[in-house]
Amino acid sequence: MFSNFDDRNPIKIGGLQINGDRHTVELQSVPRKSTWLVVGEAMNYEPCNSNNIGQGLQLKYTSPSGKNWLSNIWQDAQGIKAEQLSKKTPLLTASFIAAQAGQASAAAQLSCLEVVKEEYNIVESLRIVEPRLQRLTTGLVAGMPVIYGDIGLERLLPLSIMGEGLQRLTYILLAIAKARNGIVLIDEVENGLHHSFMEKVWHVIGNTARKFDSQVIATTHNYECIQAAHQAFNESQKYDLRLHRLDRIDDRIRAVNYRQEILETAIATGFEVR
Repeated sequence: MFSNFDDRNPIKIGGLQINGDRHTVELQSVPRKSTWLVVGEAMNYEPCNSNNIGQGLQLKYTSPSGKNWLSNIWQDAQGIKAEQLSKKTPLLTASFIAAQAGQASAAAQLSCLEVVKEEYNIVESLRIVEPRLQRLTTGLVAGMPVIYGDIGLERLLPLSIMGEGLQRLTYILLAIAKARNGIVLIDEVENGLHHSFMEKVWHVIGNTARKFDSQVIATTHNYECIQAAHQAFNESQKYDLRLHRLDRIDDRIRAVNYRQEILETAIATGFEVR
């Protein structure tokens, strides 16, 4: 993240809205000092003594009014967590999906959705990958939570043997549901998903993100994945997709922003946008 792996200097990101308002975010590497203890997958917190518990990031956001918000961000076994340093603002809920992700946290989240009777039919969304899927449930194997799927056979099958594409999309959709009103970070979003149904994948990602009011930030090097995303959001009621290409100029990284019209023209002309 830091240029030449030197985290002594902060990362500063700024942007202008259409109305001219400027927003800035500054990321600084800091020793992690927390007044909160994360307990389990359910994002429960209990106060504890402030201690150095590793390295983290301090995020400073400056609004157009000049008001600042500070957060401490770190990653642990349960994912990415962000603790607001101001008592007036709520904790930021965030989920992170690596290019290769495990299913323990996904199984826990599926159980949470079942317990609270969340009106979200994840099975319907997953049928774009596995049309035979009838239901998902959770169980324990060697004391670890595991997701099982019912595809009409005599017994349920572990999700881990039902294909990489089904696993990947399950993890993504459950992470979005977990991060209600928060942020989901996905590394190499197309991993394990066949290019032929990426457009349908983007449809369900967009619909799920809108349902849970989550912002999805995904990385990709795949041109077909970008095309599929643009087409899917073009066909939705609201085009809430934005592409940012990162260019290295000397020792600096510059973000190139593609709005709907610009991305449409770039794809139509075969212009490189990755």
